[in-house]
Amino acid sequence: DKIIPQMMDALYQMHIQSVLVEGGAGLLQSFIDEGLWDEARIISNKQLITGNGLKAPLIGAAVKVNEIKIQSDTIEIFKPKGG
Repeated sequence: DKIIPQMMDALYQMHIQSVLVEGGAGLLQSFIDEGLWDEARIISNKQLITGNGLKAPLIGAAVKVNEIKIQSDTIEIFKPKGG
């Protein structure tokens, strides 16, 4: 069985209405694929050179609603399109 629906059911039973998910690309992609997200924050830094890393999850149809610059970091805030 899929773990994400089971986890969401348990959270609902505990009356938890909001969850912040931080994790690897696989975990984040699982929530995205299930349609269980209402905001994504992507933090990038063009000055930071790390070499090859893991690809970020794909959020699909989304709308950028804000962008914040803090020193050399850029934080882009996305919402699901139509959400």
